[in-house]
Amino acid sequence: MDEDENSERVTEFLYLQAKQAVKEAVMPVLRDSEYRPAKLKQQKRFMNQSIEEIKEEEF
Repeated sequence: MDEDENSERVTEFLYLQAKQAVKEAVMPVLRDSEYRPAKLKQQKRFMNQSIEEIKEEEF
């Protein structure tokens, strides 16, 4: 194995490690950002319902 091939493998390994680290770091943020609009929409729907409708729902 020559030095260029070795450096390419090291570069690829480091790239894949960095890519995985970024993915792991960003997933909670993405999950949270998807959760918030859904939760807000649910809260708005709940606030616009009458007491009778709320009592009829199963939780």
